[in-house]
Amino acid sequence: MTDFLSYKQFMFTVVFCIGYSSRGNSLEVNVTFEDNTVHKFGDFLPNYIASDSLIFKCNANITESGATDFGWYLNKKPIYTSDKPGHPSSHGRFHGGDGPDRPSATVLTSTLIYPNVTVDQSGEYTCELNGVKGANATKSVYIIDVLTNVTGQVDRDPKNVTLECVVYNWLAHDPPIFSKGSKELGSDGKKYIKSKFSTFREEGKYRTGSANSLVILNAGPEDIGEYKCSVTLKSTNDHTITRSMFVTAPNTVAGGSKPPLVPSVLWTAGLVVACILWILSAET
Repeated sequence: MTDFLSYKQFMFTVVFCIGYSSRGNSLEVNVTFEDNTVHKFGDFLPNYIASDSLIFKCNANITESGATDFGWYLNKKPIYTSDKPGHPSSHGRFHGGDGPDRPSATVLTSTLIYPNVTVDQSGEYTCELNGVKGANATKSVYIIDVLTNVTGQVDRDPKNVTLECVVYNWLAHDPPIFSKGSKELGSDGKKYIKSKFSTFREEGKYRTGSANSLVILNAGPEDIGEYKCSVTLKSTNDHTITRSMFVTAPNTVAGGSKPPLVPSVLWTAGLVVACILWILSAET
């Protein structure tokens, strides 16, 4: 009996020592995802507007000591952070506890700042405590954005030019407004035809939208220039998104200006002028 108890005590001592020595490598954590972004036009909406800066915070209540940090992911792909302006950035810190051992109840916090987002940054955001399997939290984000497209150009032979305005991740109550200068454009039976209904677009789980169009019939030189599409998001505080698009001709660039002279053109022009001056000087 004495030998059995001695063996049991020995095994208990071995297990205790192994558990004690590995206590820093096994972390029991509870990760929470916090959204600090303030909506511009209504706190109850689960969406964000293009050009916003997303600010997310992850907290981990660590019940065992150990130094670690968070990783951030968008649609399961790593978000590479940087201190450069305009790039996603993140920083973390420990709360609670003194000294290098960081006793139990330590809280680790990581903050992600993603500036100037577009519809392309919509998706599932995940913060994961590095080195701890299953210690993560996720949040689905839908970013409201308006994209434009122009099909066709003004040419010698009159052709129709189509302006398209697509509203993503928002069910617009009112159709977008097309304008040129201060003039609102709509179907007039002669020059413009505006779509009566929106066309549904589905380009993925986090990218759905509705498209509206304005057709310029037999577009001519007078139709070259900047056009705008304005969409009003109806909510507690209405918010309007306006995007520009340009109707051009083959010899113009966006904005209606002529393309800049390239160096080869300048060299050719200079050579022609030099030849003319040389011929004139030879005759005299």
